[in-house]
Amino acid sequence: MRRVNVIDPGDVSERSSRHLTIFYTGLYRALTFPRRIDEVDSSGKVVHYSPYDVHGRTFPGPLVTDNGFWDTYRTVYPLLSLLYPDELGVIVQGWLNAYKEGGWLPSWASPGYRNCMVGTFADVVIADAIVKDVPGFDLRLAIDALTKDVSM
Repeated sequence: MRRVNVIDPGDVSERSSRHLTIFYTGLYRALTFPRRIDEVDSSGKVVHYSPYDVHGRTFPGPLVTDNGFWDTYRTVYPLLSLLYPDELGVIVQGWLNAYKEGGWLPSWASPGYRNCMVGTFADVVIADAIVKDVPGFDLRLAIDALTKDVSM
């Protein structure tokens, strides 16, 4: 949360204190999802169990869950791209790992596929990360995933 400092919120008053509380509470909540569901193995590598793989295997790299994209594609993810681009790159790679292991980008990860959303808003998140040159994810895999989603 130290990446955002409100400069000169005005005189310290009940009103300014309330506005700062609302702002930082909203920022905290914006940073709670999606959740990473990977872990570090005994050799120090990030690995995850994949709910997208039909055989339930373990794979290298990050994986994320608990996101439906419906409102976060236009709120949380743009915020992450500005304030936490390094974390966004890991999150995008997590969505790309879901694509790699299950064949599609998730529309609602909880974890695994829940095809209960209209549209494929993960595409918007990934395209925005590409345009903003967010580091930390496989660009070629991202383009493959976007190309497959657009052709469905």
